[in-house]
Amino acid sequence: MIFIYHIYSQGKSIMSNYDELYKQHQELTKKLEDAKKEEANKAIKTIRELISKFDLEPEDYAVNPHIKKTLKKKKEFQYKDPASGNGWTGHGRTPGWIKDKSEEEREAMRVKPDGD
Repeated sequence: MIFIYHIYSQGKSIMSNYDELYKQHQELTKKLEDAKKEEANKAIKTIRELISKFDLEPEDYAVNPHIKKTLKKKKEFQYKDPASGNGWTGHGRTPGWIKDKSEEEREAMRVKPDGD
């Protein structure tokens, strides 16, 4: 009987030690997450200040060269549908509103450059 009581009392202290350590682990995990969020917010603020200070554009700091290609400015419309106001750059699939038009009709839909 004494042996069983001894094991039980040791088990209780072992569990309370485990519970205490687990509680500390939870508290430290929360502190770590809070500190990470705070540091990330500081870093983002610094990055935004630098971008603003030097008037940087996304293509200026894109790390992946494939991203630079996608961040280029959109091409201006070469053709514009007078009825709907939709535009087409002249690249890619031809839209239905210009597909069956003659060369003269297409030329009438061509967007004139600002300098002309």
